[in-house]
Amino acid sequence: MHGYDIWKELEEKVGSKIPHPIVYRILREFEDMGLVKGEWISSETGPARKVYLITEDGIMVLKHNLNLLKKIRDLLDKIIRNIERHCQNRQ
Repeated sequence: MHGYDIWKELEEKVGSKIPHPIVYRILREFEDMGLVKGEWISSETGPARKVYLITEDGIMVLKHNLNLLKKIRDLLDKIIRNIERHCQNRQ
C-alpha cells in the first residue's frame, strides 16, 4: 500500500485523526528495522509513489505481537469482569 492509503485506513479503523507525519516516520523506522520494504513505483499520470510491503521478519513480529495482544486482551477481560462484579455487588 502507499503511505497515504495506510494513513487513511488507520484513521478509519481507529476512528480518530492520526497526524500524517507520524505514519511516515513509523514506516521509515519499520523499513530501517527490515519489517517493511519500500519500493518506488512510477506512474504515467503523476509522481512516483512509494509502496510498502511487509517482509517475512515483519510477519514474524506481527504474529508475535498478535499473541501478546491476545494475552493482554484476555487479562483486560478478566479485570473488566471483576470490576463489573464488584460494582454489581455494591448496588
